[in-house]
Amino acid sequence: MRPLLHISDLHFGRNDTTTREAKAAIAAIIARWGGDANKPIIVATGDIVQDGEPAQYEIARVEIERLRAAGFEVFLVPGNHDYGRMGSHAEARRFTYFKEAFYPTRLVAYPDVYRIEGWTIVGLNSMKAECGFVDGLLADGELGPDQISDANLVLRQLQEERKSGRTKLVVALHHHPFLFPDESPIKKLGELVGHRLKDGADLMHKITGLTDVLLFGHDHREWDFSKELGGKVLTTDYDIPVILSCGTTSGVNDITQEPGPRKAWLIEEAGGQVRPREITL
Repeated sequence: MRPLLHISDLHFGRNDTTTREAKAAIAAIIARWGGDANKPIIVATGDIVQDGEPAQYEIARVEIERLRAAGFEVFLVPGNHDYGRMGSHAEARRFTYFKEAFYPTRLVAYPDVYRIEGWTIVGLNSMKAECGFVDGLLADGELGPDQISDANLVLRQLQEERKSGRTKLVVALHHHPFLFPDESPIKKLGELVGHRLKDGADLMHKITGLTDVLLFGHDHREWDFSKELGGKVLTTDYDIPVILSCGTTSGVNDITQEPGPRKAWLIEEAGGQVRPREITL
């Protein structure tokens, strides 16, 4: 099986520095694996652009097309910034720009199931139920009960293949479906007001024990939840072997706007086990 490369939060169009560094991340992927027969399958968990604007999508489209032209398979799900200005004014029409930029010839519906070389990736749209004049405000997300129920059904239908070793299941979405266990009371309050996945608890209830990998971005914080955090080991709590939060792969600091390490996760399968490794592009 080819490895997966988990990237997130490129934010093309945020400013010149971020766009330059996001392009550099794409160039680094091509330079590192472009000549390999065993290229990683790229999973991008949202916030590809900054404001959901057509001009930003055109910049991102060109860069994603560079990857595909170099032989990479690229699977993307949308985030709150892909849906609206500064990630806080979600409009459903902007998802049309997302589809036109990245999937012009393929029907995209969620859950979006993508099967390739022993992996089954189940992509979710954490903005699907978070649009409209009031509901679309702020940076939180919502899957909606139908999408969660459908994801549960897809995963349950694939359990026989999973248990026999014929496939490894991956769930990918943008918003973190739970709060980081070490967050301060003030940070938790901010999450609850306008940054969380509103129905994250429902999602986790419906996917516990049913997937091998859970990938997300949004918080610009990289973490492997097989490690203890705030007194909890969430891979154990949710019976999911690999749970990963990706930082911003453009690497630009949110406060200083200075370039930093461009982080990603390389996820490899060997001997039936899935093992992640943090890398810098």
